[in-house]
Amino acid sequence: MSPQSSLASKDSIKVGIIGLSIGSGVRFVPPWAYVAHYPALAKIPEKYQISSILNSTLSSAEAAVNNLSLNTTKPFDSLDKFAQYESNDLVTVSVRVPLHKQLLLPNIESNKNIFSEWPLGASTNEAESILKLVKEKDLKTVIGLQKRKAPAILKIKELISSNKIGRITSVSLSAVSELGGPTRAESLSSYIFESKNGANFFTIPFGHTLDGLLYAVGKKVKSVKANVLTLYKEQQLVDLDSKLVGKVVSKDTVDHISIAGLLTDNTPITIEFRGGSSSRVGNRNLHVEIHGTKGDILYESDSAFSELAPIDLSYSYEGSDGVVKFDNGKDYNATVDNVLGLYESYYEYKDTQGSRQGFEKDGFPTFEDSVILHRLLDRIVESSNTGKEIDVKDIYEF
Repeated sequence: MSPQSSLASKDSIKVGIIGLSIGSGVRFVPPWAYVAHYPALAKIPEKYQISSILNSTLSSAEAAVNNLSLNTTKPFDSLDKFAQYESNDLVTVSVRVPLHKQLLLPNIESNKNIFSEWPLGASTNEAESILKLVKEKDLKTVIGLQKRKAPAILKIKELISSNKIGRITSVSLSAVSELGGPTRAESLSSYIFESKNGANFFTIPFGHTLDGLLYAVGKKVKSVKANVLTLYKEQQLVDLDSKLVGKVVSKDTVDHISIAGLLTDNTPITIEFRGGSSSRVGNRNLHVEIHGTKGDILYESDSAFSELAPIDLSYSYEGSDGVVKFDNGKDYNATVDNVLGLYESYYEYKDTQGSRQGFEKDGFPTFEDSVILHRLLDRIVESSNTGKEIDVKDIYEF
């Protein structure tokens, strides 16, 4: 069903999307707005209408409007005209990270509420400067940390907050992603392998995974002692069949993160997030254990990009019927439905939620939540660079 459905009500939110385009070709990687935002909005046409699309060319915006049958959607190739379009209640920015700030500024100046993909900026300074501007305008913001809306993560949060597993005694995470390994699909852009762009192994799969874990546990980080390494400075290109094509390319992005940290109540947290091939002995690509005085939680996934893949959750506690396996639901699509959860929460809580969600189960993550994560990633790098344990309690201060 198109988001332009007749089900739309007078209270529906009109959203303008930057970066919703259609493509074709064997090696075409569909834009995130097309694979996640559009189908998410299509599920709730009574709450949202796509009012406009801004792309780099008018023909691209018109193609999206026509191919998706968005009959009342206005196409744009002018950022200034798009920002001034009065029908946009909310602007979604789903493009490469280095473009975020320049696309956000005119929309902020026009007093538009903003939904931006994570990372918010190519650096923490850039993210903080964007946050400062939206706070001055008192705008509502959403950041695309959609793992917080995964059903399994919300169930873990419920188990922990209701004291089902008692006091948490340890948290451990182990993950592997081929994105940071010795090979690279030749269809992938070099963009995510250049650290200057701010969108890479460290910020995206690791950043999303770390945020989801801390959100589920519901505790702030007190300190970190970390090693952040680039073990693969070159990668061999492979084709669609994973066969080497005889070309080697360089990269300067992080591909191994190990952390020994403490949460604010001195609960130990250990993390190893590495680039490379999947385990040859059968381990899943994501493995998380949370132990408590009255029970235990295990969640796993076949992908380190666990914000995009189903999470298999098992848990047991005093009084439970043995080991319980959580059901995500037969129709659950992680790529679409986690983003859908952000839109649903914005619709429900936009008039009541304060400036940041923090660890609240209800509501939506905002630019403040984004800046906290940006700061935490910086401190992890600082710990690695200095070889010291770093106190991080001040990352939560505004």
